[in-house]
Amino acid sequence: MSRLASRSVVVVVGTDHHPFDRAVAWADDWQRRHPDDRVVIQFGRSRAPELATGHEFLAPAEVRDTMAAADVVITHGGPGTISDAQRSGHRPIVFPRDPSRGEHVDDHQQRFASWCAERDLVDLAREVDDLERLLAGAADTRAATSDTARSEASVATFAELVGRRHVTGARPVSAPPLLLVLDDGPVPAGADLGRLPTPDVGLAVLARRRLRRSERAPLLDYARGIRERALERLVEGPETLAVAAGDLPTALALGHDRQVAVAVLDRGLGVAARMALRHAQVPVVSLPARP
Repeated sequence: MSRLASRSVVVVVGTDHHPFDRAVAWADDWQRRHPDDRVVIQFGRSRAPELATGHEFLAPAEVRDTMAAADVVITHGGPGTISDAQRSGHRPIVFPRDPSRGEHVDDHQQRFASWCAERDLVDLAREVDDLERLLAGAADTRAATSDTARSEASVATFAELVGRRHVTGARPVSAPPLLLVLDDGPVPAGADLGRLPTPDVGLAVLARRRLRRSERAPLLDYARGIRERALERLVEGPETLAVAAGDLPTALALGHDRQVAVAVLDRGLGVAARMALRHAQVPVVSLPARP
């Protein structure tokens, strides 16, 4: 695709307190080398741009409106920002913060960006050179409605899970994402695993954060079978999220396995269930409302 004579380029770095000056420097440099383009950057706690149009912070609605009007959208690796870009009609270029450069406290943005890129939901730019290559190869980042609809639900629903430090720090990016429904209602779209079996372990044991080796071993065996089913189904089809029905013991058992990234869909969970999931560090998420 040939490059447009001029285009609107929007860069969003989020609200984290770590500076992302590398993104600001690139925005200024692109604006200097492409004066016909209009480069807008939400720069947060980074230094203000010298040439590009800068906004320290934008309200969520302003972020989405700015993205919707842009030809090119570049985001940091925040799951919520990526989801906003997709809802605004873009397959964004994701430029994740690098903790080794002091741009974040850990590598969860890089993990999540890799997770999305592996599933062909975004274009990944780890370095400035990658940004240059991607912008040279495409006139814009707008995506077909069918493409954004396919990815938006998966990324937005799972963003809260993958973006949490206690999950991303423990689970590899290859861990299959599994959304568990704890009632008998309809299961959201995805690679449907059906109803999962209840583990043969008492709830009092499952609710503990730390288990003895003898207690953990049968749970890992239990989770291994479910993980293999999820991986097989995700490879077979275009889905980016495995979904299943189950009960509270199922959710707590999977929460003890680092090789399964499990979250529970909130459909009016009771106080006791919510507290048990929180204690076991199993995230609870809500399906996003479609715009």
